[in-house]
Amino acid sequence: MAKRGEEENSRGRKTFTTTINSEKLLPFKIKCVELGLPMNTVLENFMERFAAGTLKFEPADK
Repeated sequence: MAKRGEEENSRGRKTFTTTINSEKLLPFKIKCVELGLPMNTVLENFMERFAAGTLKFEPADK
């Protein structure tokens, strides 16, 4: 059973809802457009690598 905000569609994809600081979101969107990459592709790549431990992550601020 999907949690609130996590619904799986017919293609096996889930949606989730979160809030993101708009000052951080806009530069991210711009960079994705510059690189010709969908935001989902970048986010999914991050999630996969982070979960696998192949991406070292250090928060920019606390």
